[in-house]
Amino acid sequence: MSDCKCSGKIVTSHKRCHIVMEAIRPDNTLNMRTTCKNGEITTEFEIDGIGTLIATVDDYLLNLKIADEIG
Repeated sequence: MSDCKCSGKIVTSHKRCHIVMEAIRPDNTLNMRTTCKNGEITTEFEIDGIGTLIATVDDYLLNLKIADEIG
């Protein structure tokens, strides 16, 4: 199976949106863009390969969960 270009967007709500966003931003890769507006964090991905996308989203969600619990 050949690699494909995968893209997606995750939007989550947080009480302390900017604090959570700044906590996860250092872990972003070059193919991720994270913004915060109106209490929502939006992260957009554009990644080569479904396996890489799955691993990246898994890491991102774990980091987001931890940052939200601490923030």
